[in-house]
Amino acid sequence: HGCAALAGGFVSGRRSGRRGWYSGGMLGLFYAVLVLFISFMASNTGVSGRTLIMLLETLLCGMVGGMVGVNAKRS
Repeated sequence: HGCAALAGGFVSGRRSGRRGWYSGGMLGLFYAVLVLFISFMASNTGVSGRTLIMLLETLLCGMVGGMVGVNAKRS
């Protein structure tokens, strides 16, 4: 999940051109909520400590990816 959020944050930060940490963080948060919603609907899982760790992980990875994406040079 962290790699997916990092890649998505990179792309969103590169496309936005500014405030990559914000766009990447929002993408990471949206991704985590979407995964939680699908897992809840598919197998009726609840919120646990692992869930909160995944939320934090995707948020941080998305933010880092967004910051890197903003600073990536376009060729």
